[in-house]
Amino acid sequence: MVTKEPKAKKAPERKAWKSFGHEVYQEVMHGLVHFSAKTTNSNTPACGIRLGADKKVTLSYLAVSTLGSVPVDYTSTGTNGINATVVAQIAAATEGNAHELFDGIPPGEAEEIRTLAGEILATPFESGTGTLGMRLRQVIVQDALGNDLAITPLQSAGFSSVLDGRLRLRQDANRDERKHYLKHGFLGVGGSNPQNVGRYVRAMNRPLFFVAPVENRDIRAAYALHHRGISLKPPHELLVDYIRWRKQQLSTAGGVMPSDAASREKEADFLRAIVKAISGRAEAARRQLEAAADRLPGENLLADDMDALMRGLLIPNERTTAWLHEFAQRLHREIIDAKVHIHGEWQTLGVGEYESARWVAIIEEAL
Repeated sequence: MVTKEPKAKKAPERKAWKSFGHEVYQEVMHGLVHFSAKTTNSNTPACGIRLGADKKVTLSYLAVSTLGSVPVDYTSTGTNGINATVVAQIAAATEGNAHELFDGIPPGEAEEIRTLAGEILATPFESGTGTLGMRLRQVIVQDALGNDLAITPLQSAGFSSVLDGRLRLRQDANRDERKHYLKHGFLGVGGSNPQNVGRYVRAMNRPLFFVAPVENRDIRAAYALHHRGISLKPPHELLVDYIRWRKQQLSTAGGVMPSDAASREKEADFLRAIVKAISGRAEAARRQLEAAADRLPGENLLADDMDALMRGLLIPNERTTAWLHEFAQRLHREIIDAKVHIHGEWQTLGVGEYESARWVAIIEEAL
């Protein structure tokens, strides 16, 4: 951020008030909008939309529909620029500072405008939306049924004006302190005479400028662990080694798997190696979660809906005797169902559930 002292703002120059009559104010108000196509391209046909007062919603971000107090604007200046002048007086009357900005206001006229605005500007309105100007952008999205839908983004100069005003208030709140000014970009909206596009369009010329967020792979991985835990798939190398050893044993013994002490110990070593690998994987995941604890949602390392068996694996203090047996059964199933790609084809251990039932006790002991 760049720090600099704000320049003193000059008081607005007072102007002479022009009375247009009830019909003119009414006609101009009916055509005022929140969103205008002119802010995208000043040469496009006039097109605009005004939200009704009933469209205000509560969301966690700033928008015309969430602020509820965004000023409306014209879509063209009209004959001899009359719209710009009329809207300036309407804005002054509705904002309550007409007598500070204008001289010679007829008695009651500002109050009449304010009453009329309360009736008209609270109603929805749209103009020029029947056709799409060739200079406007289109974005293709999908609806809830998966059908393509073309939408045309329209900007709100009034929203930019409100945002700019809020930023100024924030900067002026502590006048005795050095102020941090947010970075701004520059957009030449409206060309050489922005007033042709709208009363508030100048507020769009200095949009806030932000650096795009950079992906943090560690935080992303921590989020995945927080919600899903770790994979229980046995290491590829251990599976391949066991499959090759088992095939060799079957070949040597004429297709019958030996059941001697050496073979049983080999199987036990294989299972203990898998448990060690899974436990190491869980320990590394726990350290990663602890390192990112202040960035995780909620107050706990793991999501509340995390699978109970996975919770016990990642948080040893939550393990019980029942957990040890249930998790051993689950890992047993993971092992005998595991597949590896060997010589161009997928292969399993070739061990049935009944044949390997004793593995559960070995896994449980290794945990």
